[in-house]
Amino acid sequence: MSRTPQRLGAEYATHAVGFQVSAGMLGAALVPSLAGLLAERMGLEFVAQFAVLLATLLLTTHELLLYVASHRLLRRQR
Repeated sequence: MSRTPQRLGAEYATHAVGFQVSAGMLGAALVPSLAGLLAERMGLEFVAQFAVLLATLLLTTHELLLYVASHRLLRRQR
């Protein structure tokens, strides 16, 4: 969120940060709910697997964002 004004410009930053906060709150509500539903249907053991899956998705997303950002930087330097 702190880099949003640099990436989008000051005129869009307020709205973009609002969307980021909304997405974060939605995730904070849905992920535990989904884990509870999965635990109810598949057993409590599945919650650990679900946590590993979410951590893997988060790591993959992070690395993808770093990859895209580095390639954009390389294009600007040319």
